[in-house]
Amino acid sequence: MDMNFEAKKDFTVKLITNLFNIGSLIPLILYFYLPHKNPVTLLVFSIMIITSLLTWFFSPVSYQITETKINILRPIKNIEIELSKIKEIKKIGKEDLKGAIRLFGSGGLYGFFGLFYKKDLGKFYAYCSNSSDLVLIKSDKLFLISPSQPEVFISYVKEKASIKI
Repeated sequence: MDMNFEAKKDFTVKLITNLFNIGSLIPLILYFYLPHKNPVTLLVFSIMIITSLLTWFFSPVSYQITETKINILRPIKNIEIELSKIKEIKKIGKEDLKGAIRLFGSGGLYGFFGLFYKKDLGKFYAYCSNSSDLVLIKSDKLFLISPSQPEVFISYVKEKASIKI
């Protein structure tokens, strides 16, 4: 039986996302209410809307554990982690990520996801919707996710993988 875990967004993610999306309307409002019509404001509005949509497409929506893999569900292109390749899985705290650098991805708009680097971890792929329910998965790559109920998630993965990780 598959188990699903929510990707709950925390206050920071909600705040950044809402401010960005509301802020993207400012150029449009300026275009229609200023006496001179500057096409640059429409260009800025378009870029902000496209950025918001593209970021949402790749944001984590939920996490699913099947008989053979962990699925990170997103509106476009889900990520799969084979259970058989998992070497270690553990809960970590926000403080464990202090000093991490985002190489490519989102730093709060719809979540924290993309490619990151931290000196003691190396490169890792984050697919997080909050910064409190963090689970680190060591597989052929290093993954950081944030499922609701991280302890239950970890024990279910360990049970399904049926190996001591």
